Amino acid sequence: FNKKKYSSSYSTTMTSIPYDPSLVLGNIVNKGKIKALQVRAEIQNPVDVAAEKLRNLTRQLYKIENLYQSMLSKIDVINLAKLFAQKLLSRKMVARALIEYAQKFLVAQDALYIHELASQGLEPLQVESPCDFSQCSPQPYSLSFDSLKFDVQYFRNEGN
Repeated sequence: FNKKKYSSSYSTTMTSIPYDPSLVLGNIVNKGKIKALQVRAEIQNPVDVAAEKLRNLTRQLYKIENLYQSMLSKIDVINLAKLFAQKLLSRKMVARALIEYAQKFLVAQDALYIHELASQGLEPLQVESPCDFSQCSPQPYSLSFDSLKFDVQYFRNEGN
């Protein structure tokens, strides 16, 4: 085994692409499909960032409201007023983040629609697997849209 010769003729890169229902373990995916998924990931990235920001701010507001309710029973008036002001500020931040998310979502949906129309002519996937797909059947499972993030990773070998 000549490591020097092998390493100079092949390079392996690990890359991340978004989930696509047409990707199946054991299939060979053409480069056009991968490029289309990478473009799709770039289009969806601002929406994902805005959604993450909205989730964090909503979580923060929930914690502040719980603290506020807890302090109501202890009647700490000085700190209660500060916490109430923070609660109002957090509500405004959540509202702004929600509007930002909605705007980015609508822009991304239009861009994804145009991208899907442009990439409809890609070749289908080719089955290349030692598994016998006729002996197994897919099991449908319902997934939660808001709580799961799919991230597909693949290796690419290229010769020089």
